[in-house]
Amino acid sequence: VPVIFYSIWVVVSSFNPSFVVITYYDQLVYRPVEALPYLPSSALPQESRSGIALGVGLFLSAFNLAINIESRGRLFKLLLFTAGNAILLAIFGTMQKLTGTDIFFGLETSPNPAFFASFIYHNHWGPFTLMNIASLIAIFIHYAHKSTSRGWFHSPATGALLGIILLAIAIPLSTSRSSTMFLLVLLGAALLHAFWSFRKRSKAVGLSYLGPTIWVAAGVVILIAFVFSIGRPIIEQRIQVTREQLSPQSGRGYVAERILLYNDTFNIFLAKPLGGWGLDSYPLMWRKMTTRPENTDGPTMRYEEAHSDWLQSLAETGIIGTSCMLLAWLIPVLLIRKRIGHDNTATYLLGGTGLVAIYAAIEFPFANPAVALTFWTHLFVALRLGQLALVQHRSPQS
Repeated sequence: VPVIFYSIWVVVSSFNPSFVVITYYDQLVYRPVEALPYLPSSALPQESRSGIALGVGLFLSAFNLAINIESRGRLFKLLLFTAGNAILLAIFGTMQKLTGTDIFFGLETSPNPAFFASFIYHNHWGPFTLMNIASLIAIFIHYAHKSTSRGWFHSPATGALLGIILLAIAIPLSTSRSSTMFLLVLLGAALLHAFWSFRKRSKAVGLSYLGPTIWVAAGVVILIAFVFSIGRPIIEQRIQVTREQLSPQSGRGYVAERILLYNDTFNIFLAKPLGGWGLDSYPLMWRKMTTRPENTDGPTMRYEEAHSDWLQSLAETGIIGTSCMLLAWLIPVLLIRKRIGHDNTATYLLGGTGLVAIYAAIEFPFANPAVALTFWTHLFVALRLGQLALVQHRSPQS
């Protein structure tokens, strides 16, 4: 229901323009016009219609999982397939970085030097990978519990563990600092869960849990050392860039520049707080309302994204549109809230989407269709797994 209302809201706004394109001295310019005040409006109607078509298409593709899949096994196969795709991209991107070639091994020139694998921007690759790591952790736990007398080494759990390692290596190699921080949070939570599980099982059988704990801790230390050893030049270069950005001698400074951008975006929102300026209208409104001084000594910085999906959503669709999108994520979570903590797969999938939702406060991951599709897919797989678990619990014959 929130997505239906959101879609209607955006479509209506696209037929109530607040700007029109006119020719002025052989140049196309945007001229403000009086929009109907009692309806939502859009500064860029065509972009709004294109944006909602893509967004709803991605959402419905994932929503089908919640109503058409009747088998938990099929859902796990889907997770294995999507995670396998991420692993192949991680291998591809890692080889590109280590060989120092441009995107697609030099066959193309990337418009952004901060690319990884087939992703133009490393801060899009980061959240995509975080969600797939969360999925692989859930897959590892699932198949490790289902392992036979031969042990989990002879089950898909082994492949899931290798996938976690490969994806964890790929995030710092992509030079995404923020994604690396979120990776540490995710892996830290997984390790705490593992230690708690060791302790609980060891008490049940009367054995010590120190052995498994030491092995896992040693594995983590070895993994960190391995990542640093193969990616040392890349990591050291990124550390140096970070120091330069935070240095007082770096002009305005990275932090001050980002604060100014957020302040401008918030002021755009305050100009039309209820309905916003229209989906995908941010580039135009930023150029018209920014307080950033012009750079007379060189090229002027232009922002096409607010580097905060939530702030940009408020500026584009207002409180009403942003509330609808929040509800589209929160309602599935509330529907299976009782399964959180009891179904490890649903818990980790929701945890991955939650991290990306938090990440969207400081970056724009949802501007990438692959990230958006993965987000909705994991959300509705988690919802369906929770629903099927409840059905199987009530009806053993199901």
